Amino acid sequence: MFIVTLREAAVTAIKDHQGGTLVRNNPNMRRAVRSQSHAGTAAKDDAYRCTREKNNAAAKKSRDRRKLREIELSVEVSYLKQQLAALKATLRSRACTHCRRSSLR
Repeated sequence: MFIVTLREAAVTAIKDHQGGTLVRNNPNMRRAVRSQSHAGTAAKDDAYRCTREKNNAAAKKSRDRRKLREIELSVEVSYLKQQLAALKATLRSRACTHCRRSSLR
């Protein structure tokens, strides 16, 4: 439950920082649209353009999901590291009843 609120806070912070999306636009990944001067290929061009737009949308959705999964994992790792540190501190604070030494060195 605590991890869920951390994840939501992290996702919101990243979206705010990057202008509302999880993944920034990379201008280096853009390709120039080439115009062809062939007659009779308008229908093919339209079909191709439609296919490309669908593929681009699917690729963006996939990148966003992967980025969200990476964020979730990093938040969970940091939470678990905090829990581990707290447990180690608890073990260090306990003393052995036989030899009066700390149980964890």
